[in-house]
Amino acid sequence: MKTDNFNTNFLKRIENEPVVSHRIIAKEIFEFDLKKKDNTETQLRNKTTQVKELITDNLSDFEEFGKIRFETEAIKNSKNRINQQITYFLNEPQATLLLTFMRNSKKIKKFKVLLVKEFFKMRSILRTTTPKTQFQELQETLEFIDIFDKFSEKIENRSKIELLKLDDFLTKSEKRSVLDILNIDLKNSYFSVTELGEFSGKGGAEINQDLAKIGFQIQKDGVWKVLENGDNFCFETKNRFSQLKWKFEVLEKIEVELNFVNSIPAI
Repeated sequence: MKTDNFNTNFLKRIENEPVVSHRIIAKEIFEFDLKKKDNTETQLRNKTTQVKELITDNLSDFEEFGKIRFETEAIKNSKNRINQQITYFLNEPQATLLLTFMRNSKKIKKFKVLLVKEFFKMRSILRTTTPKTQFQELQETLEFIDIFDKFSEKIENRSKIELLKLDDFLTKSEKRSVLDILNIDLKNSYFSVTELGEFSGKGGAEINQDLAKIGFQIQKDGVWKVLENGDNFCFETKNRFSQLKWKFEVLEKIEVELNFVNSIPAI
């Protein structure tokens, strides 16, 4: 059984899967009972045996979530004889099942929370340190091709801002931009404040106020006028009613500038 060195406080990695030993679980949920005559070491040993028996007595239930891994170690007992000590290792569903078989004390509840955090931490480590197999890369490519095909079919029926919203989601989830692959550059197109608000989750009026705050426009006699700072990002339509349209990148400018302003302490 291959054991790796990527460990957290409670977990270790075996064959590229995070696991927790039954001994760790017993130690973390153990509570010393003053009513018993046994000392702490004996009570902990008994608790460890109880946890092990919960696993062995319900082995078929645990193995519905994968084969139970274990290690054996030669240990000398008090009579200087060699005993084989077995340690079971449980994956996340198996560990969760084990804890459901126990009485739900405050200590067990607290350990459940810690265990969830540890498994989450280990999965994060594995995502950043484990190289992808050729099969995984092929599978991801095929999944992306399917997404790409569905995206391409819908281009004609989508507004520019809808395409940007969809592509932004795909870029965050798939780490690849369909618009880039199709060589479609919408970020240099011009959008109304209503469209920019639709993308950013704000109203058009709020986008107007943000553009004013960063010095890109000013309102005169109820009409928004572009300022020098906003010239490179703005296009004014010359229809019956003039309207300012903005490059998509002004959203980033707004975020950066307003975050900077908000970070300045009040005097």
